[in-house]
Amino acid sequence: MCEFLTKKNFELAFYRLYTAKRNYYKELYFNDLKNFSLDLNTNLEILIELIKQNIYEPYKASKIYLPKNSGLLRKITVINFIDLIVYQAILNIIAKKFYDDISIFYNYITFSNLLVENLDSSKFFYRKWSKSWNAFRKKIKQYLNEGYSCVGEFDIASYYDTIDHFLLMEILKSKDDNNEWIDMLNILERQLTEWSNDSDRIDLKIHHGIPQGPLGSALLGEIYLIYLDIHLKDRLDSEGNVKYVRYVDDIRIFAKNRKTVEEYLRYVELLVNDLGLIPQYDKMSIKNVEKSEIDNYIKSQFDKLSWIDKYFRERGRLKSKHNKKLVKLLKDTIDKQDFDKTIIKFSLYKIDKDEQLKDMLMNNYDKMLINFDGICFYLAKYFNDDNKVKSFIENLLNRDIFDDYIISTLLKYFVKHIKFDINTYNTLQKNRSWYVNYFIIDWLAYYKKLGLIMTEEKRNFYSANIYLQKKILSYQVLFENDIDVKRELIIEMMKSDIPIIALEGLKLYYQFFGFEELRIKKNFKLNKFVSANLKEESDKSVNYTSNFFETKYGIENARYLFNTEVMNKKDLDNLNGLLFYADKIESIDYSAWLSYINSFNHNLVISLLEKENINVENKREYDNCLNLGNYFASTFPVAYKNFSKINKRRNILPSNHPYENEKEYAKPLTKSEKGYFEDLEVKAIKEISSKYYTLYFSRKEGQAYDDEVAYTLND
Repeated sequence: MCEFLTKKNFELAFYRLYTAKRNYYKELYFNDLKNFSLDLNTNLEILIELIKQNIYEPYKASKIYLPKNSGLLRKITVINFIDLIVYQAILNIIAKKFYDDISIFYNYITFSNLLVENLDSSKFFYRKWSKSWNAFRKKIKQYLNEGYSCVGEFDIASYYDTIDHFLLMEILKSKDDNNEWIDMLNILERQLTEWSNDSDRIDLKIHHGIPQGPLGSALLGEIYLIYLDIHLKDRLDSEGNVKYVRYVDDIRIFAKNRKTVEEYLRYVELLVNDLGLIPQYDKMSIKNVEKSEIDNYIKSQFDKLSWIDKYFRERGRLKSKHNKKLVKLLKDTIDKQDFDKTIIKFSLYKIDKDEQLKDMLMNNYDKMLINFDGICFYLAKYFNDDNKVKSFIENLLNRDIFDDYIISTLLKYFVKHIKFDINTYNTLQKNRSWYVNYFIIDWLAYYKKLGLIMTEEKRNFYSANIYLQKKILSYQVLFENDIDVKRELIIEMMKSDIPIIALEGLKLYYQFFGFEELRIKKNFKLNKFVSANLKEESDKSVNYTSNFFETKYGIENARYLFNTEVMNKKDLDNLNGLLFYADKIESIDYSAWLSYINSFNHNLVISLLEKENINVENKREYDNCLNLGNYFASTFPVAYKNFSKINKRRNILPSNHPYENEKEYAKPLTKSEKGYFEDLEVKAIKEISSKYYTLYFSRKEGQAYDDEVAYTLND
């Protein structure tokens, strides 16, 4: 497993999970990704070592069931972040091993989930879907124009859920028989077996199905159908009177007469049965497309999405005229009761506010259940305080809704509109899945009612699911006012055998205690990931902040500001921790970086005020601290101005407030903004450090600061 167990491969796995499209699935692991990145090198080394020592075992997975418009359910598998990294690292190697076998079909027979060419270095795993989607459209149009006017459409029922593990492993193991390859695939097989069943419902070992949700699963789906692609291609090459294309499990046969299409569809059915898969007969069809109908056929299936995606990708957001066009398309889709899930999903996260569309979505939500997250996102973004929307939420909650996904999505987006009372609580949590309880915890926290789930019975229920357990433990820390109890709660989290809980504890430790008592905490039996992180940082506890500003930004005078003569050790430890976390998170989450920089500034201001014996009565109010006695504005004018700008931007981040103003939705910090605020921070620290350099030498040598060595400060 030499290539598999390299730092480079696991780094690629991490960054491919990081660059994966942000959606509800990524939201579940993104916080764990940020925690893991606090010391990425150390954490990857620990994980690789666990695998080398045969200690690593995959954790149980949880399921989310999304309602389909057909009335059935789509099963999404939620895997904890540690397992996701290992899974992606395995798939990185499989991708390189099978690239030549599957890429020969790219944009010729297969058009979905196309791997990037530079698999050794790219932070992305797949090529842009829109290019292959456009190639799929062009190929179909080409065959129709060439006279292959009879089209047979074939689909596979619950494709991902029915993939047989033994057959998949046989396909993968046939590629190589060396021990390292086989050992790696054995880990993959254990993962798939562990993740296939719903651990919240049954405890059986199931040997079919690959997880829907994770980035890399689509590759296994493509490899599994190589058998189909090869056999169809061989027959087509020998007979030459038929064309074949495939987009995931959407299979299309093109011929010049119906009889040939029927014959090939039967052949496809046999090949699919060979793989242990089940045809979806209600989606099988044969249609004849006349020359005069080709453009309409293509337009109805492809062009609706292609043009609008092009404009959005090129410009980053929709122009007004394109927005109007997309809104009209969405309204027409709903009016005609033609609920195209792809169009609806694409549109709802991108279009602007429209009153008529709001009503149409609420009146037809039950026909678009697969898109219910998008509907709630749109309503929450533009109509959060709208009375009709409030009534819509209330009416849904008053019904006897069977679908847990509907309840969980309402709790996710409209927590403040679901007023707390004990009857509502009992109704919401009764016999509900873990995913509903995941958002019930947020709802109870919002109304400060977490005590309801601290009973022994509830603790036992929540401890069976690591996501619920982590969320409850985190809230306990956040709501605890006694600093000693808070510290002990965090230590217990860092002792957890579950890495994502332990690393969440480490994040909270840095957040609340900085490097305080770092050496003492090394004596606890902490999780291996936490112990390794603390060991690496233990020698930085006193001088971390001054070293940081000196080495990264060349602020040599920082040592005269960040020391125990200017502030007490507890305050310095706190600043060390906040800056440490800001630095670790800056490339992963710009908004989180700004929040921690702002907290760093807030605490620095308080320390400097207390140094001047200025009484700070309300430390929680940052604006009050900045303006107290006009000290900061008069003594550090650049820092005062820059800190104020940073604080103002932090206050309108989505994590702090949903709205930037009365009309604009709050936006996360962009990369360019991050550079701007970083520059403001550096100039502020330069000014304050320069002042304390002056004070230091005035005090030590009884002479004024030499202007020739002063920093040049530019506002």
